Amino acid sequence: MQSTSICILSTGGTICSKDQGRGLAPQPLDKKVKNYLQKKYSSVNLDFEEGLDLIDSANMKPKYWAKLANYVQDLRTMYTAVIIFHGTDTMAFTAAALFLLLQAIDIPVVFVGSQKPIYSKFTDAYNNIDTAMLMAMSKYPGVFIAFNGKILPGMACSKIDSEKYDAFAPINTEVVARNIKRKLVFSKKYRKLPNLPPYKDRIFTGNEFNSSFHCFDLNPGADNHIMELASMFNILVIRSYGAGGLPEDILDELAKAQKKYNTKIGIATQCTYGGVNLNIYETGKTTKEKINLISAKKDALEYFTLKLRYKYNEENQNCFN
Repeated sequence: MQSTSICILSTGGTICSKDQGRGLAPQPLDKKVKNYLQKKYSSVNLDFEEGLDLIDSANMKPKYWAKLANYVQDLRTMYTAVIIFHGTDTMAFTAAALFLLLQAIDIPVVFVGSQKPIYSKFTDAYNNIDTAMLMAMSKYPGVFIAFNGKILPGMACSKIDSEKYDAFAPINTEVVARNIKRKLVFSKKYRKLPNLPPYKDRIFTGNEFNSSFHCFDLNPGADNHIMELASMFNILVIRSYGAGGLPEDILDELAKAQKKYNTKIGIATQCTYGGVNLNIYETGKTTKEKINLISAKKDALEYFTLKLRYKYNEENQNCFN
């Protein structure tokens, strides 16, 4: 085996989609893509794993995350890195999920997608694939997204644009690295390799993320049906305004609901950047006083919501049923 050995998985998504008459739908990676990679990276041992179902990423589910995590875990002793082709719509969610599942993973796990299919004249796929390959060859461990010449931390990024090539951004943190003239330049925070504990194999089932969960945005004057939601879900995440303080008219209802149903309540913000800080305004301090809550602080929404679901299951010891 060559010193750098990379396995490439495809889950589907725009990057490998074709229009079959009803709009874009994912297809298996064809010889054109494989030949491009094998020719350009001839010094690297490349294998293509065809065992995953190809889906539009809008159909992503925890069961698929578990299957993907089991795949990567099995591959980590055979390859120095894994690259995963993925649709952009839920890629940040999947990266966050694998960050939680594959804690202390000791190889690079790099997600990559594109805004235009690889078969399109104006595709951004090749640039993104090249950036993913550079990260995979760096052997820097962790879960990442490669997009538009940037490497982003898998647990701290979001899709911020549905059309532009620069579709992903790090949330309240730095990019990991940038592809500058076909060379990765790492940000200061990531110039040293992390000191990881030994990786421990686990069996993932798809039950790791509690499904009794609901996330909603506040909207001025809207009836949020707090009591009804609290009776239905174990976890509620409320995307509030600005720094995260909740309106007075729903605080009492939330407090009653939490007392009656023991519902976990998370507070996030509708703002992309900045995060939640309940110590700035009186509304924030009142919110903390009236309800027992978990603040997103600086977390990306994708990571925050999945972390709550994951930790809830850990605390209730039903992750691996």
